[in-house]
Amino acid sequence: MKKIIIGCCLVLLSFQAGAQSDYAATWIISGLNFGTNADDQLLLDLDESSRFIKVNGVLLTDEGDAWNATGTCYFTTDDFLICTMSMDYFTLEVIFDLDDGSGTAALLDYDGFFLEEGSAELTDLF
Repeated sequence: MKKIIIGCCLVLLSFQAGAQSDYAATWIISGLNFGTNADDQLLLDLDESSRFIKVNGVLLTDEGDAWNATGTCYFTTDDFLICTMSMDYFTLEVIFDLDDGSGTAALLDYDGFFLEEGSAELTDLF
């Protein structure tokens, strides 16, 4: 009986629930200063639900630093995707044009005050 219980526990523990994101996208972010003025990369996994999109990813700086980015996006009626992501003590707000994948990015501090504005250019989507 003991072997059956151990076997059942091992079978239950061996199952792994893996979820694949709906989309994986990479943007080049220009104009935001994360150490230098060079372009940075925003790599996001986008998981679409019935009304909103969950985003998880990283902002890779030109200096090799990686800032975790997590947040929520929503669609507008005029084909834009608006995302708000938390990164450490910053907030990154990005508005993407769904026609061409380009957009604008705004960096806010922890109090919500505007710091910088830049642009986003879609480079990869799968």
